[in-house]
Amino acid sequence: MDELGDGVAGRWLGKRVVARLTAEDVVLVTAAAGGVGCLLIQQARSVGAVSVRVAGGPAKVAAMRRLGAGVAVDDNHPEWTDAVRGGPAAR
Repeated sequence: MDELGDGVAGRWLGKRVVARLTAEDVVLVTAAAGGVGCLLIQQARSVGAVSVRVAGGPAKVAAMRRLGAGVAVDDNHPEWTDAVRGGPAAR
C-alpha cells in the first residue's frame, strides 16, 4: 500500500499526479453515477478537464445531468459509444 491507499480512488489520484491531468484533457468516467465516479468527475473538473460520463439507465443519466454533466451517456443504449465519441466536441 502506498501513501494514497490501495483502493481505486487512491490509484486514480496517484495517476492524476503522474499523468498531470490538465484542462486540455477529456476523461471518460464509467459508472459515473456512483461514489467513485463522482470523485473522478470532481477531480477532472478541478483542473478544468472535460468529463464524459457513462452510466446505466435514464435515471442515472438524469442524475448526472442534474449534477452538471455536460456530456452524460446511457450505456444501455446500443449506440452509446457513438455518443461518447461525439461528446467532447460539445466542449
